[in-house]
Amino acid sequence: MSDSGHSRVSQDLTGQSLGNTGAVVLADALRGNSSLRSLCLRWNSIQESGASALALALKDSQLRSLDAFCNSFGNSGVLHLARALEGHPYLTDLDLGWNSVGDEGAAALADFLTKNVTLCDLGLEQNLIKEKGAKMLAEALQQSNLLKLRLNGNPLGEAGVQAFEMVRPDVDMFNSARSHGKEIPKTDESERAFRLSLGFNAFGAGKAGCEERAGSNDDPADL
Repeated sequence: MSDSGHSRVSQDLTGQSLGNTGAVVLADALRGNSSLRSLCLRWNSIQESGASALALALKDSQLRSLDAFCNSFGNSGVLHLARALEGHPYLTDLDLGWNSVGDEGAAALADFLTKNVTLCDLGLEQNLIKEKGAKMLAEALQQSNLLKLRLNGNPLGEAGVQAFEMVRPDVDMFNSARSHGKEIPKTDESERAFRLSLGFNAFGAGKAGCEERAGSNDDPADL
């Protein structure tokens, strides 16, 4: 990254075929960068070693948003990322959709959610998370500040979906939707998971609360 890149607030590298080699080069360029707030790495075929390098480089950054949709981080790559960013004081949006994340990765993210106090939006759609991972994530939500979770396209299983439904028993997020005064029949697990991805907001603060939280962590030098 050039000197001018070091002062860039947003970097979109969608579809640049970075792979692990490019990710390592990018990680080296990002070390010590205090300006970058948003990084998009969609569709770059980044695997575990690249994810690990990026995790270390971003650990002390002031990044607010990391979009790594459609890579190949896998469970190990997500574990590196979760451990590096668990205490990150700025990150509010993290997209790890379509990254071959299974129950082991879900466990790492569940632990991450109980320790990170800034994350508002977590994308995990189209992964491999099953019942075990779903239950761990659902339990973590009770200790988390997360406002939105996207899980559509995961084989959560009936028990996995029920685990999320039980997080807030006073709010039936899936089964009690009504249209023109008529109750919609109970839907299957995939449809209910899809509704979760669109409507999960069990903690009530909404996007405004997320922006407020991020704003409260602005570096004084930026104000």
